[in-house]
Amino acid sequence: MTSRTGVALVIVLVSVSVIASALTIALAATRASQAAVLVGTAEDHLWQGLSDGEDLARGWIARNGSAVVLTPMEADRGITIVSDHIETASGVAGITVVLYDGLAGVPAHLASAGNPLRQALPPAISSIRIPVTACPQPGQPSDLLERIELPQGKRFPESPNGPVWHWQAPDVIADVMSGDVPIDVGIQPPSIALATALAPHSDGRININTAPTHLLYAAFSLIGRGGVEQLLAARRTHHLTPISEKDKEPTAGNGIRLVDHSDCWNALITVRWNDQHRTWWTVFASSGSGFRRIQRHDADR
Repeated sequence: MTSRTGVALVIVLVSVSVIASALTIALAATRASQAAVLVGTAEDHLWQGLSDGEDLARGWIARNGSAVVLTPMEADRGITIVSDHIETASGVAGITVVLYDGLAGVPAHLASAGNPLRQALPPAISSIRIPVTACPQPGQPSDLLERIELPQGKRFPESPNGPVWHWQAPDVIADVMSGDVPIDVGIQPPSIALATALAPHSDGRININTAPTHLLYAAFSLIGRGGVEQLLAARRTHHLTPISEKDKEPTAGNGIRLVDHSDCWNALITVRWNDQHRTWWTVFASSGSGFRRIQRHDADR
């Protein structure tokens, strides 16, 4: 082999190596680009599903929220209105929407140390330091859930993974509703979480038809009122108990107000797309002309 031929061969080998390197880089860039497109598509699916979940929650609350009655056993559980999944050519999607009454927990501004209503907090939450807060204005967002430090326990409830308990509005309630009435929604097993034990958006109001038993006993005792057993008996048959306007007023300066329906609801919305998922905790409040979203939390981030 002449030196000229050897030089030509070296040049060819170097050129092949350069081309191979360029192809490798190009393939890597292509794969990265494809991966980015796939991730972006998944995020789009998740975002769209979460937005649809908010619309479903808002519609259900507008139709049924003012007439919900939960039995004592159901009171510590959320109402699952949607739990479904679908398989498509491009992936597997799932959505779960669980509703919680925003006036069924201990009003946050009445739950600080030294306040007698704090005794109504569940044991898993009672040891948590809750800062002193002013009475919130109805319909205004609150950042309290993010400001409370949690050494243990959950900030938001978990989305149901298994079968749900069945609940439906009784005929006596359905008669006063217009439009669609849910025939088969579910009751989520109890999940102690800060967002359900407290009511950050309550100005002292407690819904007697949805609040848990221990909160009712504590509230009734503090305002010097009896009749909890009769109330619970009515709730066992899903009978809505109305209260007079007089009983809705704060008693003895403790700030507690009893109401028979709620104008503030929380929705735990979880959407899955293949192996990815997102969860929102959305707060809805009545605006006079309907329910509007006043706050949204990334419950899983």
